[in-house]
Amino acid sequence: QNPAGNGIIFLADHNDKVVGQYAVIPMLMKINKNIIMGSLGVDAMTHPNYRRQGIFETLGKTTLSYAESKGIKLMIAKANDYSGHGSISKLNMFPISSLRLFFNPLNWENALRPRIKNKFLLKICVNVGKLSQHTIYRNRSKIPKDVNITKISSFDERINEFWNDISNYYPITVVRNREFLNWRYVSVPNKKYTIYIAEVGEKIEGYIVLRYITQQTRKIGTIFDIVVLPSRRDIFHLLISKAYEYFLKENVDLIEYHIFSDKIYRRALRDVGFIRFPQFFAKNIFCVYSKLPSDDTEFLKDKKNWFIQLGNSDFL
Repeated sequence: QNPAGNGIIFLADHNDKVVGQYAVIPMLMKINKNIIMGSLGVDAMTHPNYRRQGIFETLGKTTLSYAESKGIKLMIAKANDYSGHGSISKLNMFPISSLRLFFNPLNWENALRPRIKNKFLLKICVNVGKLSQHTIYRNRSKIPKDVNITKISSFDERINEFWNDISNYYPITVVRNREFLNWRYVSVPNKKYTIYIAEVGEKIEGYIVLRYITQQTRKIGTIFDIVVLPSRRDIFHLLISKAYEYFLKENVDLIEYHIFSDKIYRRALRDVGFIRFPQFFAKNIFCVYSKLPSDDTEFLKDKKNWFIQLGNSDFL
C-alpha cells in the first residue's frame, strides 16, 4: 500500500537456497525545487558462507538498474560494518553523514545501568548527568498561548497545506504529504505510533510522532519525526514538552531522537536538555546512489542540504 509504489526485491539463490538479497522501498523525495521518485535501500544481506564472491555488488547493480527502469533516480541507504564503504563504492554511491543521536534520560540510573556495571561508578555518572542537565541546559523559550496540541489518529488534508508551507525550507527531504504520513505511521501493521499536531486556529503548524520500545531492562522512547517551521522554535519546544509528558506517563527511562544535519533543530534540542551522542561512535553512515544530472551531485553531497529523521528509515 506504499503510495509511491511497490518495493523492489532481488534474491540470489544457489541450489534452491536463498543466499543473498537486495531491496529498495520507493518514496517521493524533494531535491531542491523538484519532486522525484527516490528510494530507501533496505536489508541488503549475503549469507556468511557466500560473502566475498561479488553477490552484494551483483545484486545491488541489478536492483538499482531495474529501479532506474521504473523511474527511480535516487537511493539513500545505510552502510554498516558488513556492507562497508568498499562495497558501497562499487555501486557508485557516495557517503553523506550519519544520523546524529540526541538523548535525554528521564531515569538516569535505569538509562545507564546496562552500560555501567560498577555500582559506585554508576552512582557518580548519574549524579554528574543530573547536575549537568539541570545547569547547562535550560529552556528559555516562551510558551506560545495561541497554539493547541492535539492528539490525532490520522493526518487529514490540512497536513498537505502544512507540507507546502515548510517544504521550501528543506532542500533535500522525503515528501511528507498526507498519503505518505498515514502510510508510514498510521496504517503500519502491529505497530502503534502516538501522533500530536500543533494547531493555530484551524491550521497545522507542526507535528510529532512518538513510539517506545522495551530494550533489555529499559524503556526507550523514540521521536520518529518532528517538523515545524524553522522560525517557530517555540512550537518545537511545545511539541517536545508533549513528548516528555507522554513518555513520563509511560514510565520511559530514556528519550532518543535521530536527525541528519539541521542546526536549528540541534540548538532547539539542547535548549530542552537533550545531549548529543559523540559523533565518533556513530557507525551507520547514510550513502547516496544517484542517476540525477551531474549538476545535482555537489548539491547532494552537501550534508547541510539534507533533512532526514529516523522515520525516514525502515526502523519501526
